[in-house]
Amino acid sequence: MKIKIKYFAFYRDYFKKECEEIVLEKPLNVEDVFKMLLKSSPLKEKLLSSTLFAVNQEYVDKTHVLQEGDELIFVPPVSGG
Repeated sequence: MKIKIKYFAFYRDYFKKECEEIVLEKPLNVEDVFKMLLKSSPLKEKLLSSTLFAVNQEYVDKTHVLQEGDELIFVPPVSGG
């Protein structure tokens, strides 16, 4: 199952890319994909609690199960300034 992921701001810098396509062996929810991609980050849990997620341009909960062809967007925490 193939999905597309778009990264903005902090996540674009962290992953050093704007987007990518990944193949999942089975349907996963947004949280599972997020944790899989940030598995080595010590900030993973903190970022999970402050990141919003959108699938196909609509905000979703982290428990939303992804489907073939979905576009997942990580909306990073907003910083002041």
